[in-house]
Amino acid sequence: MAGCQRLPNGSTIVCNYLGHGHIGKQPRFFEVTREKKVVWQFEDHARFKTINQIQALNIPDDVAKGIIPR
Repeated sequence: MAGCQRLPNGSTIVCNYLGHGHIGKQPRFFEVTREKKVVWQFEDHARFKTINQIQALNIPDDVAKGIIPR
């Protein structure tokens, strides 16, 4: 795991770094609920070799004002 972001609904977006021989074997990033169910995942191994961070920008909180979703 390279990074994660908690969403206001309680789910978490996880960024999955795929270096060190694992490129093409796992999703790049995905959202998982508190109940550990995968909501969606992103896999595009043809256009993206590695991704090490992701940030969802369409959430209602404003991190620029110090409001961080928990």
